[in-house]
Amino acid sequence: MSNGALSDRDNGAVSDRDSWEVIVVGSGIGGAATAYWLAREGHRVLLLERFDLGHEKGSSHGASRIFRFSYAEPHWVADAMESLVLWRALEEETGATLITTTGGFDIGDHVHKHKAALDECGAVSELIEAPVAGERWPLIRFPSDEPILFQPDAGIAHADVSVKAYVEAAVARGASFRPHTPVEGIEVMGDHVTVRAAGEDHQAACVVVAAGSWGRDLLATVGIELPVTVTRETVAYFSTGGGVLVPSVVDWTRELPFFSLWDPANDGLKAGWFHAGVQVDDPDVPAAPEPHIIEGLSGWVADRFPGADAHPIGAETCIFTATSDERFIIERHGRVVVGSACSGHGFKFGPVSGRRIAARALEVLS
Repeated sequence: MSNGALSDRDNGAVSDRDSWEVIVVGSGIGGAATAYWLAREGHRVLLLERFDLGHEKGSSHGASRIFRFSYAEPHWVADAMESLVLWRALEEETGATLITTTGGFDIGDHVHKHKAALDECGAVSELIEAPVAGERWPLIRFPSDEPILFQPDAGIAHADVSVKAYVEAAVARGASFRPHTPVEGIEVMGDHVTVRAAGEDHQAACVVVAAGSWGRDLLATVGIELPVTVTRETVAYFSTGGGVLVPSVVDWTRELPFFSLWDPANDGLKAGWFHAGVQVDDPDVPAAPEPHIIEGLSGWVADRFPGADAHPIGAETCIFTATSDERFIIERHGRVVVGSACSGHGFKFGPVSGRRIAARALEVLS
């Protein structure tokens, strides 16, 4: 994905390093959405990215991320519903397709709590018997002895397209974006912060650190502990023969849940094994997809999707930066705002999380 048109060196945006109100570190979905909301409010924003936009080293790359309302806790359901409204508004603003609705299933004992939370928030859902579900969605094999919940608003977020849309919309509203600009340090002064990046110093009233797995070490330099665990997860891709918008599936019947969603890049299936990956000490050290996870995913696809080819057509890794309870960390420490809104399930909430992170930064400016 090329981003030359987005760089402030090309778009005519303000480039005086002392002119920024907020510097945002990291252009994944959290940082990109934060920069957008700040620029939307008319603030002077500098968005820094250590790699290229849409790079494959972090958590926001690729063609798709699962979108769903279905959670056991009502606050997640409400946030997902609000996020969908904001995703649709960004589609109107940018002309890009960001969410494709396919419907989605949860399978297992958890679904009764999910159903209760969805009902509490006014979201449509239905409990379905396996024979009925199998007749309506013949691509999927449903277990006859497990509860099945269907939620029609589920689907996918087009990940690469969505991040790019937020950055482009932020730049269109006056933000400055600089890729290939790794942050080397942050210094907090009495009335400003200085961010050193790619050999240059940039000053602002506030800095937002939304740097994913790199955020932990960066925040430690200013005395802020980020209580997260970083893992490298493996996902694999499978052919379904195409022509079907495959509903998403979250299978809670195993100790670690499996999940799948439609893969728009291959018109097939993307599958993952939640939190089955290995812990990562240094996210800059590359690693290949884990063979035993690919094998486990192939077995699960063979079981749940008999019409699909259980031999993967590809696999890749994705970094998860997760708290112990999968919550998000959105908090302010003086002039430093922490935006660690991921925990392996955060992409769908990007619009809401970005707005909340931006609100913490605005506390410094008010």
